Amino acid sequence: MAWFGISFFGLGVIVSLIQFYPNSSYLKLNEEGFEVKSMFRTNFTKWSHVKDFRKGHINGNKMIFFDYTEQHKKWNKGKKISKFLSGKEGAVQSIYKISTEELIKLMIAYQSKNKN
Repeated sequence: MAWFGISFFGLGVIVSLIQFYPNSSYLKLNEEGFEVKSMFRTNFTKWSHVKDFRKGHINGNKMIFFDYTEQHKKWNKGKKISKFLSGKEGAVQSIYKISTEELIKLMIAYQSKNKN
């Protein structure tokens, strides 16, 4: 049982330390959409594929929730599960040096300027 605990928590420490590695996670906004990178995996979403943004929380973590438009054809099962659990189809964790409210305003500004 002790080896299980050491392995489990040791793996958790390694995953936590990876988050400190430069460029392992970020949020990039540009004219086309936004890109989220977490644990070295990237995900890009076009502004035209997002309906709206709102602030929320999951287990005490600040989040930016959104729903996709009908044009977005990826991750249909994941969107249904997310909608059931949180009430929204997608989310971005708000862990950046900007407040959640300011980040939402910035994302809405990008979206309204560049939505096509």
